[in-house]
Amino acid sequence: MKKRQILVELTPLLDVILIMLFVLLVFSKSQVDDSVSAAEQAQSESALLQKELALTQDALHTLQRHERTLDVVDEQSLLLTVSLEDGPVRRIRIESEDGIETFLALDSQRSREAAERFHALLMDRIDGWENESIFLVFQYDRNTIYHSEYELISGVIMALKPELAEEGYHLNLIELDIQKEN
Repeated sequence: MKKRQILVELTPLLDVILIMLFVLLVFSKSQVDDSVSAAEQAQSESALLQKELALTQDALHTLQRHERTLDVVDEQSLLLTVSLEDGPVRRIRIESEDGIETFLALDSQRSREAAERFHALLMDRIDGWENESIFLVFQYDRNTIYHSEYELISGVIMALKPELAEEGYHLNLIELDIQKEN
């Protein structure tokens, strides 16, 4: 048997292998570049999120301080709301923050007796209050309140201020016109 000599030409095979290596290097380089740009983008997004988180934490701390302050004010003060109820019988509503409502029917004269009864009702609510601060909110609609009613309510409240000051209370009056849009 004759042996044939097999000659394998390696040059084309080496060319193919080198071309494949070159393609692999180029492909790897593009993947590395994409990964680097994705990492840079993730870092910039992370920095933005860190800034946003810091701002949110600052806002949270501010709100927590405000909440603690409001809790102290709520514990140390009495809040009363005085309003006028419109209807067939006009009456004054005194409402405390615990939801207890007291009503005082107004006669057609808005008389001195009504003022004295209103004064007595306010003093009943305030008596026994151990802290010094009282907030009284007078809510009314300027289009529906009569001048005599306004004068009666504000007159009693204004007369009550010095009386309470002598007893060591601080009465803070807030008038709130809740004018209704027609």
